[in-house]
Amino acid sequence: MKTARVSFAILFGLTAGVTAAMAQAPAVQAPAAPPPAQAAPARPAPPTRDPHSPGFVTAKELPDGAVPSADAEGNFVIGPTHNPAPDTLVREGVPQGAVYNFTMSSADSKIYPGIARDQGTFGVPDPGNPAKLNVTTSHPAPYTRRVSVYVPKQYVPGTLAPFIVGADGPDPLLFTTLDNLIADKKVPAMIGISSSRSAYASDRSTGSACCHPITSRQRKLLAT
Repeated sequence: MKTARVSFAILFGLTAGVTAAMAQAPAVQAPAAPPPAQAAPARPAPPTRDPHSPGFVTAKELPDGAVPSADAEGNFVIGPTHNPAPDTLVREGVPQGAVYNFTMSSADSKIYPGIARDQGTFGVPDPGNPAKLNVTTSHPAPYTRRVSVYVPKQYVPGTLAPFIVGADGPDPLLFTTLDNLIADKKVPAMIGISSSRSAYASDRSTGSACCHPITSRQRKLLAT
């Protein structure tokens, strides 16, 4: 009986000691949760201009979803939604050309130096000419441009071939269209060259000089 009482006393003492230690020990706090990531600021919307403003080419505005017929003549303003042309869709059984990709650096260009526009800035319509966009936030800067070259399946190596150049790419839609048009013999087997936008393409002050007029400088750029 004495032994049982001693054992009970020891067990009671240990329990009381543990309880007291737990009461005196500081509570362990969970690590603070990291602050939520801040969302990137919304990109400002670029300015829009009414296509019917003075200085613009006169154009007929079509209902959204409508496109002019193949034999229609004139200038048209189409809406953002319309059915894709059949020639732009991948068709089974049509030979598909090969596409070669590379990156062109402004450091390798002897024709157009690098230029960039400050991020988040846009051109401002000229008060005296709504068709003109004034850009005042451009400055020299290097750039790179991705280029894709399409070679049709029907091309015979070593022979001369016409080529077509598309901007604001690389554009797989151009290459799919060429696959179909060449297979239907609507165009000859031709090379397709599609390049990405560069600082020039996003900046009207130099984009117009680089891409729009067909000058000897532009022809030299395309040829090289």
